[in-house]
Amino acid sequence: MDNDGDLDLLVNRTNEDLEVTEIHYYENVGSASAPDFGPGEVNPFNLNQINGYIAIPTFGDLDMDGDYDMLVGTIEYVDTSYITKLSYYENVGTPENAQMNPPVDAPFGLPSDFDSYWRFPRFVDIDADGDLDIMAGEYLEDQDGRFFLYENTTPVSTSEPLADLLVSVSPNPVSDELFIQADFIIEKIEIYNVLGKLVHTAGNVQSISMANHPKGNYFIKIKNDQGEVVTKKILKK
Repeated sequence: MDNDGDLDLLVNRTNEDLEVTEIHYYENVGSASAPDFGPGEVNPFNLNQINGYIAIPTFGDLDMDGDYDMLVGTIEYVDTSYITKLSYYENVGTPENAQMNPPVDAPFGLPSDFDSYWRFPRFVDIDADGDLDIMAGEYLEDQDGRFFLYENTTPVSTSEPLADLLVSVSPNPVSDELFIQADFIIEKIEIYNVLGKLVHTAGNVQSISMANHPKGNYFIKIKNDQGEVVTKKILKK
């Protein structure tokens, strides 16, 4: 969650009345290979208590700005019935310091309520088209569980309309060396995987080795000395 190359831990905790859920955050202050979790922080990242007695979060860079956003599946008991919903929290902070906006219920054309007891979402690029889809497992009381897939049908676009004229990255798909040509002075280059994790940074270079990165889709962000950013999608084969 803090873009330092290791995995941190988030745990949900429900109060005794099963009315609200807190998110507890444990930062990994060790390393990726030798984790050591610090003391828990309650409702981090500008979060508040979540109504409901179960809150299952999943994280991904939905708006492709280089940080983790959050989608939460919740169950709330209202008027003798259960309400299951998905809520979106946009990260308006930075990759190193997450700050979540207030939740938006039923975002992105998702249903506003479900006929299931609970529904737990996970982000995955199931069709390898460079954006995040949602796979959700659901439980219905006294019935078998089911899986639901919500495909992200929004085309992946660059943040700069003239990106194709300003920047060229080749070859694409790439297996080893990726070459970069730009019609401006490059200040910084960042490469992210489809989950929004920063996997490579560089300065003003003309090539980057992709040889050690796993196969899949990536996004390369190229920033000029005026603070403008061009985003390109690349495929590592």
